Amino acid sequence: MTVSFDPVNGRLRLDDVSFAVLRDLVRQDSTEQLDGHHLAELRDSGVVRGCIPHPSLAYGLDAVAVPVCRLTLRVDTPETDVLRTRHVAGWLGRDAMAVLRDDDDGLREFRTQPVTLLPELVATETEFGPRPRPPELFFAVPADVWEELVTTVNGRAEREQAMLRFVDAAAEAGPAAADAARRLVTSLRRRWEVAVRWRPAPGAVGERSLQVVDAQVGLWRVTTGPGAVTLSATTPTVVWQEIIGLLPQDDELAAPESEPARAGSAAAGGGLESWQGEWSGRG
Repeated sequence: MTVSFDPVNGRLRLDDVSFAVLRDLVRQDSTEQLDGHHLAELRDSGVVRGCIPHPSLAYGLDAVAVPVCRLTLRVDTPETDVLRTRHVAGWLGRDAMAVLRDDDDGLREFRTQPVTLLPELVATETEFGPRPRPPELFFAVPADVWEELVTTVNGRAEREQAMLRFVDAAAEAGPAAADAARRLVTSLRRRWEVAVRWRPAPGAVGERSLQVVDAQVGLWRVTTGPGAVTLSATTPTVVWQEIIGLLPQDDELAAPESEPARAGSAAAGGGLESWQGEWSGRG
């Protein structure tokens, strides 16, 4: 079973192919060229009737169909003999945010929540919280040294070598940087990166991102440059402010394009009530 749906609370779990079929359905409002097997499973599970998704999914799927912004979040956690990676994708609409996150058994969980809860989403997925404040300093290391550190796993000889290379590279900035690097690698919890992208207004950038290393000794802001990575000691307060600042201001967004009405969507039928009426009328 690749689709599990609870119509009472709107909790939906599904595999990547089933989500792609659902996404394409709400975007093109047609069953042509869709995977018939997975579409049938979506219907059998109650996610879709005909071409119309269940009302509890309406606002979230509307954000998927016409997003104002796209969110990506990756969390890498080194564990013994394995690097555990978790992915979260988000579609931010005018009225709601749709979230697709890694779940158990290789499935994804799809849920809808207010756009204003984006900071809480990032905090929850990254286990963000109070941390000690490291010394105020920064240092740079070669990009390949950094990638080796964060992609090798605990409990292996390669990990020890990566840690030594990282500390040696940091030592180029002085003994304080070497000491900070040593404390960081021996207490590393996870590395995470979040990005929000949108269609920019003329002269705007169209993206904001944040990469953080979370260690028992504190938080480090990661900035990637040509051939090198700079780590800067930071605090939870500063990181929280940066998370809040990920969303664009209105003047950073391109003018909205006119969208064709989609059958079963708020744009096509006058809001959630019409979705519910159509749904109940189909028995």
